[in-house]
Amino acid sequence: MSLFSVYLPLNWRTRVPSPPVRKYLPIDALAHRTLPLQEGLTCLPLILHAPPTPGTNIPPPQLVRRTYLALRARARDMLLQQWATNDTTPPSYEYPPSLSPHPFMGLGKFVAGRIHKM
Repeated sequence: MSLFSVYLPLNWRTRVPSPPVRKYLPIDALAHRTLPLQEGLTCLPLILHAPPTPGTNIPPPQLVRRTYLALRARARDMLLQQWATNDTTPPSYEYPPSLSPHPFMGLGKFVAGRIHKM
């Protein structure tokens, strides 16, 4: 009895065509979540991806930067507030939630893992 009659190895040189996969950014599904960030802001300028036509009114870069910084600060505050309300800590834990990593996370993987376990 030969081995070839029992077991046939796979042919790795054949290529199976994969079906096309559509990938999209769920911007439309997530756009409504930016509404709480926009509350209280006087304006929210759009960033233009194409060069503007001459004579159009473009917001100055300082306004765009101020608006971006305001949105980022507001998103950070809302996230920390949601963490504090939804994931309450025990009364004996005195540290508030934070978005910055622990200082020892810059160490090697083995050392940082050991410190986490402590």
